[in-house]
Amino acid sequence: MRHHTAYGISFLWILRFRISYFWGAASRGILLVILLLPLAGCGSSEYDARYEVALKKAKNAQPFVPLWRDATRLADDQVSVRIPFLFDKSSKSRAFDAESPEPRDKSFPLDPYRVQPHFLELAGHAVTYERMLSILDPRDGRRRTWPMYLTVWVDDASEQASRLESVMGATEDGSGVTDKDLAEFYRARIHKRLLAEFGEREKAMGSSRRLAATKIYKGVGLGWEAVDVPTPAGPDQTVKWHCLRVTGKQKFHQYGGGDDPNLPIAKDRMGDLIVFHRLDRAANPAAEGDEAAEPLRRHVVVAFRSTTGASVQEDLPKLAEAVVGTVELHPRRVESEEDAAADDASAE
Repeated sequence: MRHHTAYGISFLWILRFRISYFWGAASRGILLVILLLPLAGCGSSEYDARYEVALKKAKNAQPFVPLWRDATRLADDQVSVRIPFLFDKSSKSRAFDAESPEPRDKSFPLDPYRVQPHFLELAGHAVTYERMLSILDPRDGRRRTWPMYLTVWVDDASEQASRLESVMGATEDGSGVTDKDLAEFYRARIHKRLLAEFGEREKAMGSSRRLAATKIYKGVGLGWEAVDVPTPAGPDQTVKWHCLRVTGKQKFHQYGGGDDPNLPIAKDRMGDLIVFHRLDRAANPAAEGDEAAEPLRRHVVVAFRSTTGASVQEDLPKLAEAVVGTVELHPRRVESEEDAAADDASAE
């Protein structure tokens, strides 16, 4: 009897479960129909159109998800850019300029290599962001901390245009140095300096058979590549930049490796460098009303630098392209006589 009773109870539980399951499924189906009824009046074509618009917006916004929503203004408000979440307000993230001291011990100067490495020292430096990242080392499975850098430059190109024109001579139509000439000359100088530091691109042969079989290259890329970078304004709204990629041994600073934990030690590691450049032309507010005034031409450079491990972990090429897609140039601020007088008074 006990066995029959047990079987009867089990059968009742199974029957109850199945009834509740099918009733739940039916009720969910009814609820879904009720929710979809209001959409029926819109028509399938209108619904499809709204869906496509929403999907298009979502796809366009996706590359910019790793960036802060609000742009940061730099170089006296000449340029704005959205910075990645990686560079936050934590103790692992910092912003440097040429006057910055060592962040952990301000009595020591900051190594200039962390602000601008000698192979990429350019005029018009606006800021360098540094973020210490925890990187998984595939050699032993341990995590180590290495920095990633984001640097922005904005440089007035008028003086360079004058020097270039004196070398090249005046053009036949008297228009002076073109934007194309100016941009190519600027990029050629950067390319030459990087070639002197890293050499031409070649296969990086490792000591192990596994590393030698992988497609790892070192040196400077074949040349500047013209890239149409998407912007948050929409997939059809792109901005043309020129990009140069470099891989090679570079110095990266690491805390905790020396006698003083507040002073970093520079170590040579294989790293990636991605440089973007564009020449911007705008009206010159300093010469407003002067029809003969030259337009304001500015070089804008954005560079990312990190160890190869950090580059892979954070998908650096995609992140760098998203950042430059948010760069906007603004008119250079012209200081009025009242502003100059106020600055003089505050200095006294």
